[in-house]
Amino acid sequence: MTPLTLEILIQAYISPDSHLRPYAPAVRDTVKGLVSIGALEPCEPDGPLKLTLRGRAWLAVILATPIPDQLFLDHHKNLVEPI
Repeated sequence: MTPLTLEILIQAYISPDSHLRPYAPAVRDTVKGLVSIGALEPCEPDGPLKLTLRGRAWLAVILATPIPDQLFLDHHKNLVEPI
């Protein structure tokens, strides 16, 4: 999962508009890949994208992933409390 892939999935979820850079090669390649795995479907050529049921489920799993805790250890592996 790249930041661009996540951006495209969220864009398709929250907005009826086309992606801001629909002609950028990286966007086109990523959209093509997401369409090929059934996560997106185009509403019209070069138009807005729609999340499929599979795409919605995938995005729900991604967004439900908790942010990991971060611990700081010294060179003796003792916990260091942030200031």
